[in-house]
Amino acid sequence: HCFTGPAIIRSLKAGARSIEHGMLANEEAMEMLVDKGAYLTPTIQVATGLSDSPDPLMAGKAREAMEGTDKAMKLAIKHKAKVLYGTDMIFSKEARKMQAKEFTIRKKWFTNHEIMTHATGNAGEALWNLTGKRNPYGRVGVIEEDSMADIVIFSKNFMEDVSIIEDAENNLKLIMKDGKVYKNTL
Repeated sequence: HCFTGPAIIRSLKAGARSIEHGMLANEEAMEMLVDKGAYLTPTIQVATGLSDSPDPLMAGKAREAMEGTDKAMKLAIKHKAKVLYGTDMIFSKEARKMQAKEFTIRKKWFTNHEIMTHATGNAGEALWNLTGKRNPYGRVGVIEEDSMADIVIFSKNFMEDVSIIEDAENNLKLIMKDGKVYKNTL
């Protein structure tokens, strides 16, 4: 968990293979992240949500992170970094509802397909690559024979507009986990 270029570089030199946040990355840090095959999980929604904090110190840090995010995402694109989806919004039911906004926020830099790849393919690859022998699931992040895949179906094609994910209440039609259907309104 680090934001700045120097912190990212220190973490990578120490053996980190996944950088959470990284919204103040510089060119050197992004180059090293890619060279080492590490992953970047920018949690843009967190900074967006905290920029209105009543705590002036927290709000200032969040605004600084948001200002750096544009540069960091452009560097990630330039260097072809492996970007993952993450939000850190797990502390309350209300916060978890807001985490889907991360999909829409990323549209400023990434295509719908790239955003979904962050959340599925890249995330599955990271889990596979970073857990090694401890991975209890087998291959994840793909729908193919002998892999573990949970399946969701939405009312519209989120590859055309990922923002439909924000309204899962109305748009999420099917949830299948471990082969068991938990929701089906198709």
